[in-house]
Amino acid sequence: MDIFRSKEDNPARGISGRLLCDLFLLMTILFFVFASLQVRFYRAKTEEDFVKVAASYSKVAARMVRNADIKKYVETKEKDENWYTTKLRLDFLVETGSIKYVYIVIPMEEGYLYIWDAGEQEGVCDLGDFDQYYSGGDVVMKEAFAAPAGDFRMMVSNHPLYGYVVSVFTPVYNSRDELVALSCVDLDLNEINEDIAEFLKYSIGLLVILMLLATIGFYLQTNRLIVRPVKKLERLAAGYVNDQMTHGVVLEPDIHTGDEIEALANAISSMSSQIRNYISDLEKAIKAEETVRAELDVSRRIQEALLPREFPAFPELEYLDLYASMDPAREVGGDFYDFFRIDENRIAFCIADVSGKGIPAALFMAYSKTLIQIGARSMADPGEMFTMVNRELCENNEADMFVTAFFAVLDLRTMQLTYVNAGHCPPLLRHAGEDAAYMKMRPGFVLAGIDTVKYRCEKIILKPGDELILYTDGVTEAMNEAKELFGEARLLETVNENRGVSCKELILQISSALEVFVGTAPQFDDITMLAVRLLPESGDIQQTNEKI
Repeated sequence: MDIFRSKEDNPARGISGRLLCDLFLLMTILFFVFASLQVRFYRAKTEEDFVKVAASYSKVAARMVRNADIKKYVETKEKDENWYTTKLRLDFLVETGSIKYVYIVIPMEEGYLYIWDAGEQEGVCDLGDFDQYYSGGDVVMKEAFAAPAGDFRMMVSNHPLYGYVVSVFTPVYNSRDELVALSCVDLDLNEINEDIAEFLKYSIGLLVILMLLATIGFYLQTNRLIVRPVKKLERLAAGYVNDQMTHGVVLEPDIHTGDEIEALANAISSMSSQIRNYISDLEKAIKAEETVRAELDVSRRIQEALLPREFPAFPELEYLDLYASMDPAREVGGDFYDFFRIDENRIAFCIADVSGKGIPAALFMAYSKTLIQIGARSMADPGEMFTMVNRELCENNEADMFVTAFFAVLDLRTMQLTYVNAGHCPPLLRHAGEDAAYMKMRPGFVLAGIDTVKYRCEKIILKPGDELILYTDGVTEAMNEAKELFGEARLLETVNENRGVSCKELILQISSALEVFVGTAPQFDDITMLAVRLLPESGDIQQTNEKI
C-alpha cells in the first residue's frame, strides 16, 4: 500500500481545506471576542455617562430639599405647603431631565422610608410609605447615608419592578449641616441595550464581508505559497520511496519559493542523500554483526567443549558424586570449572573466575585452565602449581586481567583433600548429618596479579557423607530489581534446605532460588557452581549416564 495518499478526492482534508476551516473558526472567535469587548466598553462608557448625569440630578434634588423640615414630616406624617411645593419641583425635575425616578428617603434597618417620590405616576410612593431594600441596595444606601456632603454612591440593577436602571444616592444635609435623608435618582438604562443591538447588527454585516474577503485572499495565497509546493514535494517523495531509492538516486526537488517551503525541500534533498549513505552503512553493519554473531557462536561452542560436561564425572567411583554447571552472562564467559584424574589414586577439581566478560575473558580463561591442568599433572603440590601458574599468567598480561581460583586434589586412598585458594569465594563444607558452613581458610592473592606471590596449600580429611560446594561470585552477587544481593546467607540457607539430595539436584535448587530472587533483573555476571559429595554408602544415590 502506498504510504502517500492524495487529498484531492477530499479537499476538506487537505492543507487548504483545513486552513480555511481554522481561519473561519479563528475569525469567528475573534468576532465574538471583539463584539463582546465592544459591548462591554460601550455599556461601561454609557453607564459612566449616566452615572454622571444621575449624580448631577441627585445633587440638585438634595439642594431642593435642604431647607425642608424633614424631621417634622417623619414624625407627623402631615403634608404642608412647603411639602407640596417641593413635590412639584421634584416632578418638574423628572419631566425636564428625562429621569425615571427622583425620591427622598431615610434609610432604616430593613428598608427605607419615603419623604418624597417623583416620577412615573404608577407606583409612586407617598409620605411615610416604607419599602424594603432590593438586591445590594441596603449596603449602598447605608454607605451613602454615612457619606460626607457632596459625595454620592451608585449602583446598577435590573429590578423586576423598576427595570434596568442606574441609581445614584446623595446624602442630604439640612441648613444646620445635619444628615437627614438621601436624595435618590434613577435613570433608565434600557436604551443602552437598544444601542448595543443596533451596533451589533452593523458590526456583524461588516465582519462577514471582511471574513469573506480575507478567506478568498488567504486561500489564494495559501494555494500559491504552500499547497502547490507541498504537493510537488509529495509527488517527488512518493516517487523516491517507490522507485528512486532502490537505485541510490538523491532526491532533488526544484522548488524556489524563498521561504520555509524551499528550506524544507533542501532539507529533504539532504535527507535523501543521508538515507542513501545510512542504508549503505547499515547493510555493512548488519553483515559485520552477522559475522560477529557467527564468531561468538563458534566461541561459545569452543568454550563449552573446553569444559567437562559428561556426568557422572567418574562413573567407576560409585562412592563419589560430582556435578557442575556454568551459565555465562554473555555468549561466552570468563568463569570455568574443571575436574579430571591426575592418576589412579588422585582426582582434581577446580573453579575459577576471570575478571571481565566476553571474548577477552574467555581467551584468558582457556589459557588459565590449560596452565592449571598441565601444572596439576606435573606438580604434586597444589601451592607450588599455583605459584607457577601465577608467574606464567603475569607474563605479557598487558590487559591487566586476573583470575580468582580454588583448586583441590582428593586422594582416593586416604580421602585427604589438599586445596589452595587464590582470592576465590570460600567454599561451603557440609559434614554428614550437619548443616553446611563456610570453610575458614587463607584467601590468598589472585592469579596474574603479582608474579612474586607464593601460594600455600591446606589439607582436610573427608568422610562418607561429607559434601563440598564451590561457586563463583556471580551466585552471591546476583542482584534483583531492588538492587539487593543474593548474598552468602541466602546461599547457605538454600544449601541447608536441600540436605541429602544429589549434587545435581542441589545445584538445580540453588539455580532455582537464584531465578526466583533475581526476577526480571538482568544477569550481570557468570554463574558457575561445582558440588562434590562422598556417598555414605556405595549406591545410595542412583547415577545415570548423562551429557550436558
